Amino acid sequence: MYSLQSSYGASLLGQKKYIEAETQLVESFSAMKTAQATADESAKEANRASARETLDRLITLYEATEKPAEVKQWQLEKEKWY
Repeated sequence: MYSLQSSYGASLLGQKKYIEAETQLVESFSAMKTAQATADESAKEANRASARETLDRLITLYEATEKPAEVKQWQLEKEKWY
């Protein structure tokens, strides 16, 4: 579910609907983070890949909206997912 929500957020990002994209991407990442806590090992790896992709999208969003503090915040979060 959260991967689909992230893809939808990416679509909105591509349309420059930044507020809507932000909502979808942040909610999606939050769900991924919650799921990671209870996932088995094989699911955790797939979840990590989806989370990194969503984090890339969030970084792109904040670069496009010229919010360097948020870019840095999400870059630091992304480092935790490797």
